[in-house]
Amino acid sequence: MSATMVGNGEIPTPKDDDVLLKFDALQYSVLTTLDGKPPSTIDKLKRTNLKIRYLLREISAEVRSGSVLAIMGPSGAGKTTLLNMLTLQRAGGVPRGTITLNGKTFSQSLYNKHAAYVQQHDDLWATLTARDHLEYAVRLYRPSLPADAIAAEVDELVASVGLTDSQHIKAGNMFMRGLSSGMKRRLSIAIALARA
Repeated sequence: MSATMVGNGEIPTPKDDDVLLKFDALQYSVLTTLDGKPPSTIDKLKRTNLKIRYLLREISAEVRSGSVLAIMGPSGAGKTTLLNMLTLQRAGGVPRGTITLNGKTFSQSLYNKHAAYVQQHDDLWATLTARDHLEYAVRLYRPSLPADAIAAEVDELVASVGLTDSQHIKAGNMFMRGLSSGMKRRLSIAIALARA
């Protein structure tokens, strides 16, 4: 897997302020029974009828700011497991390999400062408008901003993700009409950008 190519096939020239996310030899293994099922407590205590199953093996790539890395594959290929590793989530398996950001080990503090993960399913309040969500996000992530700066930041976020015409529509849910699924996705991305 390689992420150094851009649209026209040329490798971009690095700039001083570029950000480089690199992961090398990522592996993720879990313990299963011989027939591939999760082991019971008794299986774990006896340590019999068990094997190590690799969900990821030797995955390496790098992506520089201004580029896009697409992670593609069929169901069960390990895409979610890889994303969970890159976002430092632990889910009971054994992760191995290195993840660096500009040459520094990618720690939880670096993740909190430089990264955000927009989950597959939008987690929005049905009765709040898109603008309400963003106002709360900016206030929570940057409590020291004055009111006029918060309003300006919300305006910029709304415009940057194309929510200008939908900013006063409630998110909605299965019982209440609201934003379309595409607009909800844009809103979730804008909420993640509010941390920056």
